Amino acid sequence: MSFRYFLLHIARDNEVRTEILSQELALNCQMWTQLKCGLV
Repeated sequence: MSFRYFLLHIARDNEVRTEILSQELALNCQMWTQLKCGLV
């Protein structure tokens, strides 16, 4: 099962949970980008 499919499956369960999840993913992506930029 792909990660995207997993997220879509969660999205069907609860829109609010999906919104929180997407915000967490955006935050994690931002932190990961800063981490990579710091390592370069």
